Amino acid sequence: SIKNISLSYNSLKGKIPTEILSLQDLSLLHFHGNQLTGTTKSSACSTWQKRVDFISDCGSPSTTSSKSIECDCCTTCCNSDEMCQHNDKRNYTPTQITQFMVAVLCCFIFGSCALISISPWAKQYLKPEMDITVLDLCGEDSVYSFFLGNVTCWIFPVIAVTFQMTLYVIFLNAASFKNGSSDWIYTVRCPPNSLDCHDARDIGSLTWIVFFILIILGLGTDLIKGLRLLRIGVSTSSFRCVFGGTSLVIVSTVAGTTSFFYNDAIAQSSTDVIINAAILLFLNDIDELMFSLLERAFPALMTSIVHESEVCSKRIGQTNLGVLAVTTEQG
Repeated sequence: SIKNISLSYNSLKGKIPTEILSLQDLSLLHFHGNQLTGTTKSSACSTWQKRVDFISDCGSPSTTSSKSIECDCCTTCCNSDEMCQHNDKRNYTPTQITQFMVAVLCCFIFGSCALISISPWAKQYLKPEMDITVLDLCGEDSVYSFFLGNVTCWIFPVIAVTFQMTLYVIFLNAASFKNGSSDWIYTVRCPPNSLDCHDARDIGSLTWIVFFILIILGLGTDLIKGLRLLRIGVSTSSFRCVFGGTSLVIVSTVAGTTSFFYNDAIAQSSTDVIINAAILLFLNDIDELMFSLLERAFPALMTSIVHESEVCSKRIGQTNLGVLAVTTEQG
């Protein structure tokens, strides 16, 4: 029985014969480096009894002027630059994964807030914050502090959050292996006259450890502040704190996941990982940059908004003290 078929780099044209795909004892099937077209669905490979090392030109850019091969069965996809990438990187795109994470996070946050707000027992054991003001948590030099002011001023933090999320979505789409116009860099080489492929990317475990340390240092503060804001918002029934905390938590989470996915897509060395992480962490400071711009462009308006935020912060602080007193008495 036939187990290995290698027809790579033979300038073949047409479609992959379905008769070959029906061979049950195959362990290797290489068709890359040709000009084949067509679609190979997973159903066409359903007769295979084991995982087959199946390589074709299903990568981007295509080896033909027309659309490249669509291959659900392929374990590795190659492109016209004779570079390849393993096709099982992800069943879902980075954007879909991040959207799912945000949806779960929102459900958890608002579900927890709703549960705690109607549960006297939970409120009793939710100790109020005492060592920091709400304004400090939002950021005195951030437009997120406008959540504490008049609702009409919310347009500025909403714009900041929307802009940040839009930028992150752009990077997430660019990090999708299945997106033909992505920035994904193919790093696997499957040379002619060889049945073996090797990954040219040089990124070790230590680099990823350093990366996660950078992410924690860069985003950890905002994430913790957001969680503390949510805690105050629930204990004082302040929807302003809940919205501000939710914005901080979601933006920080998306920033971290975006940085990881984009590095996974384009980084080829340890320095690439560090540089990309630093650039994407910069996007997390857009709220502060926006505050600085508004402060210089509209000083009178900013003075009024900041004053409203300070007044609201003190009012929430007083409510917080009241909750603490009640909790202490009940304890």
